[in-house]
Amino acid sequence: MSVRVSTALAVVAAVLVTSGCGALSQGADAAEEFTEHFTSTHPEHVIDTITNATDELPFTGKVSGTLVLADDTPPEVLDALLTEVEEWRPHTGAAYTPMGVQAGGLGICLDDPQREAKRELRTALYAEGLVLDGEWACAPWRTSTEPVYRGSLTDLVADTERVGSVLAADHDLVLTAEVSDPWGTVTTRWTGLPDTLDDTLEAVAQLHPVAGFRLEGDVLAVNVGEDADLTEARTVAGQAAGPDLEVQVLRGSLDADEAAANEALLPVVQSLREMPGVDTASAARGTLEVTTQDPGALRPIYDAVLDHPDFPEGGSLRLRVVDAGETSPVEGSSYSTSVGDAHLDMFAGLVALDTVQDARLLEPVPGQPAAMHVTLTGAFPEGIASLKPVLLDGTAVTVHAPDSLQRVELTVARTLTEDHVSTMFTDPDVAAIRKAWNDAPAAADAGGWSPGRTHGTMVG
Repeated sequence: MSVRVSTALAVVAAVLVTSGCGALSQGADAAEEFTEHFTSTHPEHVIDTITNATDELPFTGKVSGTLVLADDTPPEVLDALLTEVEEWRPHTGAAYTPMGVQAGGLGICLDDPQREAKRELRTALYAEGLVLDGEWACAPWRTSTEPVYRGSLTDLVADTERVGSVLAADHDLVLTAEVSDPWGTVTTRWTGLPDTLDDTLEAVAQLHPVAGFRLEGDVLAVNVGEDADLTEARTVAGQAAGPDLEVQVLRGSLDADEAAANEALLPVVQSLREMPGVDTASAARGTLEVTTQDPGALRPIYDAVLDHPDFPEGGSLRLRVVDAGETSPVEGSSYSTSVGDAHLDMFAGLVALDTVQDARLLEPVPGQPAAMHVTLTGAFPEGIASLKPVLLDGTAVTVHAPDSLQRVELTVARTLTEDHVSTMFTDPDVAAIRKAWNDAPAAADAGGWSPGRTHGTMVG
């Protein structure tokens, strides 16, 4: 009986594997089939293919496909190949999404609302023997967003001249672009792109590095960094732009409200840079950001910020404690607040512990408990117990082991019960953690940090 069942199962398995709908990697197989079909059938025109395949589960998969055509592919051949891409289907059973074709740097994409306008542009460029320096390709999958032109600012300027030579000045093709050198975004009618864009950016760059720009229609926003002299930069930008391009030179952001907030914080930033213990001070996205290597400097820095007349009531502040040499804005431990300092001294004591690798604490809105994440330098349960003299009762803490493979969520109490500790996705020894915590001395017994000790006192 068992032999017959095994034989029957083997026959069913063989049918599944050999049938098109039973392929183990349908998406990858369909991508290979797409490339093989079009490169072998049209070798004189198809120079490459762009495929994206996924195989989340056995016997299921999906693939998308785009053809890259030779620059000299005639428009009528391009149209025929676009139709063939749309009608082709893989034999593997994978879900297939036809994307389009690309020639001379310009994609003619099936789901693009500007498909006919781009087809008209490509035909006009072909007639003059022109191609784009940048690339306006089809997206890898169908999305609700427009395909994006990508290239350097130099590429965009050259391509704009080419497009202007073959399309009417009032043509309605809208360019959506992301460019580099400097980085920026552009959304405007391509034939209406201001011819003073590069001169304006260059004029500003002569004074200050351009951190980014955004052109929407005939309005240009330029981010020149938080320390720039805006008066002079705005003057030279206006002179270079001319009457047809409106220019906004902004400090530290392309958002006008954020830039205004950054500008208002500049006096605070400048005063903090002169303060002992401060490594860096800056304003970004309307938030005052200060870094230090000394946990004991957190309270003096906070007090200096709150005492400064130019720091607004309810202003946003992020204090970061970093190791020597750390420069990334995401490195180190961070304390963020716009609602007071209820947990600042607890945070200062916490990051001073040798057992803490880093910590993140965001002061909560009134009526909500504080929540924080702590990564230890060592393993559970001793590492968690070491936090007891520092953490305030009622604080919700997620504690991570250094390898990130273990974590525990606890609500701080002098004596932990089962209700205070939980885990998700990992399985640490909760009983051992509770015992180590409950056996550890509290702040007063340990002689370390306590809620009554303020001004950044470090644990001894």
